[in-house]
Amino acid sequence: DFDDTRAVEWFAALDYGFAHYTVALLGCRDGDGNTYIVDEHAERLWLPQRHAAGIKAMVGRHKMIADRGLRSTDRVETRPLELTDLRRFVAGADVFSRQGDGTTVAQQYERQGIRLRPANMDRLNGWAELMQGWGDSENGIQPTLFIHARCRRLIETLPTLQHDPNR
Repeated sequence: DFDDTRAVEWFAALDYGFAHYTVALLGCRDGDGNTYIVDEHAERLWLPQRHAAGIKAMVGRHKMIADRGLRSTDRVETRPLELTDLRRFVAGADVFSRQGDGTTVAQQYERQGIRLRPANMDRLNGWAELMQGWGDSENGIQPTLFIHARCRRLIETLPTLQHDPNR
């Protein structure tokens, strides 16, 4: 379980597809520098308008402290998380490619209130960050990356991702 009020920074990422899955992941960092992937939206054969509604519902399932400056020891006031609370929402380069009519998928999402930024697509360093986050309990290195059980698709696909064992 993860207590949403521990989050000090929220972010999201999108991998767009139509025939293959479109997946949006919601994550956050806590005050200790741990990263939590807390929710996912994963569907296929949907248009961006329908995905946008699903993504907004996913974000809205989570809460944040209403005013960090007024933290009480008795009760913490919370409010639903909103897209505007995300520090960043990134997506792969394909979302920013011009289609035949001159528009981009990113523009379709922006019309639905979801502003996407290009993601860093460096897979080699991305794997290195994931491995560092997983830690090494046999050698006393504690994990700093945690994935919530509700992120079923992510949990299923991570072990199957292609990688070069020599790099």
